[in-house]
Amino acid sequence: MRSSLLFVVVGLVAFLFASVSKGQSPTSCCAPAQWTISGTEKTNFGVVSHYIAYDSVKQFVRWDRKGYIESSTSVLYLSLYSFYPQAVEYVVDITTKTCLPYGPDGFVEWCFGKGSAMQYAFNMTIGGSQNINWVGTGSPTMNWVSDPNCFPVYFQSTDSTTLFYSPSLGVNPNNWVLPTYCNASTEAIPRSAKSPMSLLFQKYFGAN
Repeated sequence: MRSSLLFVVVGLVAFLFASVSKGQSPTSCCAPAQWTISGTEKTNFGVVSHYIAYDSVKQFVRWDRKGYIESSTSVLYLSLYSFYPQAVEYVVDITTKTCLPYGPDGFVEWCFGKGSAMQYAFNMTIGGSQNINWVGTGSPTMNWVSDPNCFPVYFQSTDSTTLFYSPSLGVNPNNWVLPTYCNASTEAIPRSAKSPMSLLFQKYFGAN
């Protein structure tokens, strides 16, 4: 399964770069205010599935991952819930049914181009729609493809690739309901490093 997925991803990359078209150069774009999307990531460890619910109005973000996240021998199923106005982030391990609260870092706008650690590279046509390729301006090197609505389509870095699919406008309120074993009254765990959600945004956007 892993080899077939890698073949599909490599084939997609080849198709994307073979379908470059010239057009007006945008300086930036931002995803819609409220949306969900799924994704499949390929890393050196194996395959990781993603589900993201994003709400820039309420400043809530949920990011689920299931697969070989930290090693090639064990599967983890983690859900991150960040409620920025309430200054709390929950790291939920679905398998062990544990829920740890942390203090989140600042909310990150899902934007490409100006104001982020990437810049416009070129336009490309996929299935009749004009998509945009963005390249990172820092280190490590990253490459993004977004669709005409500024939803993510594809991400590539030095150690992973992620193919996104099934974007949908709006967010079901149930996305923000914590598991029953989460104690919302528990005090956030002090930390000296970035929150787990911030590390994901740093990985995918180079966000500080």
